[in-house]
Amino acid sequence: MMAYHFLLGFAFVLGSMAQGPDEGYSRDQLQPLTKFRQQHRRTLDGRLCAAAFVQHRKSYTGCTDAPNPAGESGRPWCYVEAQLLGSSVEVAWDYCSPVVDYDVLRKEAAEVFQDKIVQVQGVVAKLQRTQRAAEQALDKYEKTCAV
Repeated sequence: MMAYHFLLGFAFVLGSMAQGPDEGYSRDQLQPLTKFRQQHRRTLDGRLCAAAFVQHRKSYTGCTDAPNPAGESGRPWCYVEAQLLGSSVEVAWDYCSPVVDYDVLRKEAAEVFQDKIVQVQGVVAKLQRTQRAAEQALDKYEKTCAV
């Protein structure tokens, strides 16, 4: 059933492309593609990439190496999510940030935290030994100097 909805939505977008390459596509025309986005990618300046967009009569649901609006190719780029474009004249696309491997980041963070836990445990143990030594010295002082 999901494949049927995708094909129906994709056929709708493709059918809409007959309008010509310079005419825009409405949110409703691209909406069926948005649920198939594989990743939530961002541009180099941190803006969210559009869930779906059309460039040169081809639809995309993520960053692409295809020629960008400036005609350059070989570097991933995307259009920016429409809600993030301000009222000022702003470039509606940018190059994509590298893909973040969150599993690797989680593993690295876990290792760092484990190292910090061991360091803190060592400091706590030293403080406890120092406290015991200070208490023993205070007891000895009180016994020796008691008036």
